[in-house]
Amino acid sequence: MLRLKRKGLLDENIILGYVEHEQGQEAMECFEMMHLEGAQPNATTFVSMLKVCGSMQAADKGQEIHAAIAREGILERDLVVGTALVDMYVKCGAFAKAQQVFDVLPIQNIVSWNVLISGYCQHGHCEEALRCFQKMRCQGVSPNSITFACVLKACGNLGAVEKGKNIHQEILREGYLENDCMLGNALVEMYAQCRLFEEAWYIFDEISEHDVVLWTSLMATYIECDLAEEALACFELMLFEGIYPDGITLAYCLKACGMLGLIDRGKKMHEWIMKRGIEKDIVLGNSLVYMYARCGSIPDSRGAFEKLDVRDVISWTSLIGGYVECDLAKEALDGFDCMQLESISPNSITYVLTLRACCNLGDFNRGLVIHTELACKGLDREPAILNALLDFYKHCNAITEV
Repeated sequence: MLRLKRKGLLDENIILGYVEHEQGQEAMECFEMMHLEGAQPNATTFVSMLKVCGSMQAADKGQEIHAAIAREGILERDLVVGTALVDMYVKCGAFAKAQQVFDVLPIQNIVSWNVLISGYCQHGHCEEALRCFQKMRCQGVSPNSITFACVLKACGNLGAVEKGKNIHQEILREGYLENDCMLGNALVEMYAQCRLFEEAWYIFDEISEHDVVLWTSLMATYIECDLAEEALACFELMLFEGIYPDGITLAYCLKACGMLGLIDRGKKMHEWIMKRGIEKDIVLGNSLVYMYARCGSIPDSRGAFEKLDVRDVISWTSLIGGYVECDLAKEALDGFDCMQLESISPNSITYVLTLRACCNLGDFNRGLVIHTELACKGLDREPAILNALLDFYKHCNAITEV
C-alpha cells in the first residue's frame, strides 16, 4: 500500500499517487484530511477526486466536490474540471446531473461530448446517445473515432441498421477505417448485432489485424443470436490464425458447447483450462457450471460449482437452471434457499427458474411465498417473471391469483 506523508501535510501529489495506484479509499481519506487542515485543492486535485468518485460510484461524495468546485467558480472557467464532473455523474448513472453540468460548460468540445455519449451508451440509453450525437453535429462539432465507435455500438444495440450504414459511409469518407482497428471492431459488431453477418465478415476481412477482442466480439454476437455452431467455428478460425484465446473467449466457447449439448468438447476445453490453472476464475467457473448443467451432467456441474472460491448470482442461477432442466425440482428449490442463506440476491432468471421448479413439484404454497417476495421487490410485472407467474398459477389451477 502506498503511504506517503510529508510532516503530516497531505498535498495534491500524495492524492495523485493514490489515484494512480487505484487506491480510491486512501485518496478519499487524504482529501478529507487535506480539507480538515484547511488546504485548498487545485483543479488537478478536483479532477483526481472526481475520477475516484466515478470509479467507486460515490455520487454523494461527488456532489460534495461539485459544490466545492461551484463555490470556487472553477466550473465556469475550467473545461477539464467540468468534463471530469460530467464523467463522474455519468459513471454513477446520474444522467440528469451529468446533463445539467454539461449544459453549463464554457465550451462543449469533442471530449465532453464523447464522455456524455459513451456514458449513455454504456448504461444502455442508446436512443439518448444517438440524440446527443445528432445534437453535437448540429452544433458543428466533428466526431472522432471514439464518437463513431460509441454511436455504432448504440446502433447495434438498437438494431438501427440504416443509421449504422450511414455512419459507416461517413467513416469511409473521412478515411478513419484505414488505420483504426477500434472502428473496424465496432463496425463488425454493429453489423453482427443487426444479424447482417455477410456485411460483418466483409468488414472483418478488410481489417489487417484480427485480435482476440474482435474474434470474441463475433463469437458473443453469434451466441446472442442463438448461433452456437457459428460461434465455435469462429473459435477454430481464431486458433488457426494463431491467436491465443483469453478467459472471456473460453467462457463463450463453453456457453456454445452447453447450448449444443457438446459435453465431450466441453470436457476437453475444461481440461485445457485446468492445465493453465485458470479454472477458479469466476467467469470461467460459472461457464463450466452452465455448460455441464445444459448438457445434463449435474454431478460435473455441481463439482465445478463447489470449486469456485467465490459464488455469485450467475453461479447459483446456472446450477439451479441445471436442476430444473434435469427435473430435479426439489434440488433447485434447495439451491434457491442456500443461495439466499449466502446473502446473494436472486435475479429475474433465478426467480423464473424457481417458479418452474414450484410448477414441477406442484408446490403452491412455495410459489405464493415467491410471488410475495417478487411483489415486495417490484419485480412481479417484469414480462419474463409475469409469464412465469401465469404459468405457475395456470398449472395450479389458480390463474385468478395473478
